[in-house]
Amino acid sequence: MAGWGEIVSWTAPHIRDGETTKPAYVIALIQLDEGPWIYAQAGADSELSVGQTVKIGFNSVDGGEPLPVVAIPR
Repeated sequence: MAGWGEIVSWTAPHIRDGETTKPAYVIALIQLDEGPWIYAQAGADSELSVGQTVKIGFNSVDGGEPLPVVAIPR
C-alpha cells in the first residue's frame, strides 16, 4: 500500500462541553490510490473536505495493533 488516497466522506461526532459542543474526533472514509476504501481517524481540529488528497499513516494505541490515521499534506 502506497499510503495515499482521497477523502470520500467524513464525520465528526461531537461531545457536550458545558453549554457548547465540540468534535471529539474525526473519522474519514478514504479511497486509496490502489482502489480499496478504508476508515481512518483524524484529529478533532482537522479541516477535511471531500476529494482532498491525504496520506495514510498508522499509530499504535496503548501498544496494540496499528490503526490507520489521516495525515494532511501541507
